[in-house]
Amino acid sequence: LETYVLITERLNETEVINCLSNASMFLHLKYGNRSEIITSKNADYLMFKKPILIPVTDNGDLAESILKYNAGYVCNGVEETINTLNLEYTKFLKKEKITLDNGDFSFLSRSEISKKIIAIIKNLDK
Repeated sequence: LETYVLITERLNETEVINCLSNASMFLHLKYGNRSEIITSKNADYLMFKKPILIPVTDNGDLAESILKYNAGYVCNGVEETINTLNLEYTKFLKKEKITLDNGDFSFLSRSEISKKIIAIIKNLDK
């Protein structure tokens, strides 16, 4: 898989943006047996409008997000994951568009979420 997958040490912001811009698809793994965890990584991936692949569903928030925003694939094991990768690889070979037309996700950015949290905290004082 080293030919197709890039695994790096921690990158700075500029390097991350460059890496994400050049990616064809994002791999997102579930968090052990937990199903109620959704990280900022998911929002970051959504911003780049490329398919997100969850090879084994968490049956929770992460899978729900991918399905809700039509942002990729939620698989249930090896066979589904292989079929999905073959589908996307075929698109790549045919030079088909890889970006998704699934809306504006700026409302999920860290800065927008921070603004909402600040507003909630300010309203607690009232």
